[in-house]
Amino acid sequence: MLDEIIDILAVDVVALRVPGPLHHQDAIARMIFEHCAAATTAEAAFGLAHHAITLAWPARPEGLLPLTFPQFHELVAHRLFDQAVHLALAVDGDTNQIDEIANALHVALLADPDLTGRQPSN
Repeated sequence: MLDEIIDILAVDVVALRVPGPLHHQDAIARMIFEHCAAATTAEAAFGLAHHAITLAWPARPEGLLPLTFPQFHELVAHRLFDQAVHLALAVDGDTNQIDEIANALHVALLADPDLTGRQPSN
């Protein structure tokens, strides 16, 4: 009887390195848990998030034009990596959705008053 209960309660534990800025890692870990994402899905979401940042580079807002590609990538990852991963998890890391994620990052950059110099609208 006890063996049956142990079998029912057995959980596979997978070590997963959460990439990105440290200040996003708790939120990302929570997203993975809440999404019940398998390690392979989480890894796909991480890659998709990074690729979406890359895809957002050519359409970056005017105020970010002076940045080099590495600077842009670092800035967007610092500010929005958790959002990019959230969107990528929502589509289970499906690379066919990369344009939508890159567009969402672009919109978020345009709305960020720290990057645009505009006051937030209420």
